[in-house]
Amino acid sequence: MHDFPTDFRPLDVSGLRELCLSEAHTVPQLFSEGDYAALGNAFSKMVGLEALVLVRQGMAGRVLSMIDEEGHLPALSTISIVSLPPSAIAPLIQLTSQRKTNAKTSDISSVEVQVFEHGLSPGVVDELKRLGEIVPSVKVRSIGWSSSIRIESIRKTLLPSGFFD
Repeated sequence: MHDFPTDFRPLDVSGLRELCLSEAHTVPQLFSEGDYAALGNAFSKMVGLEALVLVRQGMAGRVLSMIDEEGHLPALSTISIVSLPPSAIAPLIQLTSQRKTNAKTSDISSVEVQVFEHGLSPGVVDELKRLGEIVPSVKVRSIGWSSSIRIESIRKTLLPSGFFD
């Protein structure tokens, strides 16, 4: 059994500029299914977060919806999603549209997504084009089943330069 210090205090995340939630198990295992209160609480304190990267995150749609509904991450301007699930496209469009009209939040200026080749149906392509009408910079990369996705390359290629200097 481990003893935890009695003076434990949560980390101050207000100055955090970038966050990467990786692997499909991150949200469901850290937060019980359907209970995103802890993640929402953390997001509410991340007032300086500029870049959010969701990697292999099956719950991306729910995370994006939560940001939109609650007005979390007011400084967020860059979103990267590595392998974009089809269920996340509508929440992504909703979030970027909502940010255009909300004076309390920054606009989303850059979206980068990677989509599995088999998921690039005409409907998905049309939705991604619609996203391009809302966001100034949209980059879409198609990946195959054999593609190797590495966190290091994501950090270097998907986030704006200077974040990891």
